Amino acid sequence: MCNVSDDHKNSDPSYFLACIGNFCRHISESHLTGTLPTELGSLRSLTTLYLYNNFLSGTIPSEMGCMPNLTIISLHTNKVGGPLPSELANLKKLKHM
Repeated sequence: MCNVSDDHKNSDPSYFLACIGNFCRHISESHLTGTLPTELGSLRSLTTLYLYNNFLSGTIPSEMGCMPNLTIISLHTNKVGGPLPSELANLKKLKHM
C-alpha cells in the first residue's frame, strides 16, 4: 500500500497507479493532485476505485471505459469536471459513480 505523508503532497498523478492493486483501491484523502492519468484504463481487473477528498482536477479520461470490471468510481470532493466520456457506457458492471 502506498502512503503519502504530509511532507509529500503528490504532484504526479501517475504515482497512484503504483498504489492500485488488482481489485480494489481506496486512496482517498491522500493529497493527490493533477489529473487522472489515461493509464487507469489499463487496470482491467480493478473493481472499485475510491479517489475522493483529494485535489484532482481535469476531466475523466475516456480510457476509463476500458475497465470492464469496475463497479464503483468515487471521485467526489475533487475538481474533476466536464462531460462524462461516452466510453463509460462500456462499463456494464458500474453501479455507483
